[in-house]
Amino acid sequence: MHDTNFEAELERRIALLEAPDSEESVLPDLPARDILLAVLTIAALSVGLIFWGYPA
Repeated sequence: MHDTNFEAELERRIALLEAPDSEESVLPDLPARDILLAVLTIAALSVGLIFWGYPA
């Protein structure tokens, strides 16, 4: 099964990876909201595990 659209998109993305001076990106940047949510979740889990592991 040969899909020309898939092959063309694959070649375009490979060319982007091989050209570091290109302004276009293969994937969009991760939204700041997602990064902030991940940082807050990791911090909350860390604090929770510390309180659970070292009871007062």
